[in-house]
Amino acid sequence: MQRYGMGIDKADVRYVLHYSVAKSIEGYYQEAGRAGRDGQPSQCTIFYNRRDVSKIRGIINMPKKGNTMKTRGVHMEKLERMMEYCEERASCRRQFLVSYFGQTFNRKDCKKTCDNCRRVIAH
Repeated sequence: MQRYGMGIDKADVRYVLHYSVAKSIEGYYQEAGRAGRDGQPSQCTIFYNRRDVSKIRGIINMPKKGNTMKTRGVHMEKLERMMEYCEERASCRRQFLVSYFGQTFNRKDCKKTCDNCRRVIAH
């Protein structure tokens, strides 16, 4: 259930847990951005499972009014990009998001806070 997508503005959220994969990077980014709005350390975790992706694909492909092949294709592409984000094990997640939204990534902006960057530091 998405409580904070309903106009609730709470600055001191420390943890955002996604118990399933988001349907798109845009949705994930909006939800993950709820953590740490007050500038304090926070954490966002996704519990990712490919079975969840299969369920979402089924929902996208369900026949419903206004759900054209083109619309389904757009939703599938967004889901595929979200899967890429979840399955990425080497590159900086911040870089992935910045690039996804068409912006230029500056290495100086990487605070080494994502799991992939921390893993590189640990080795």
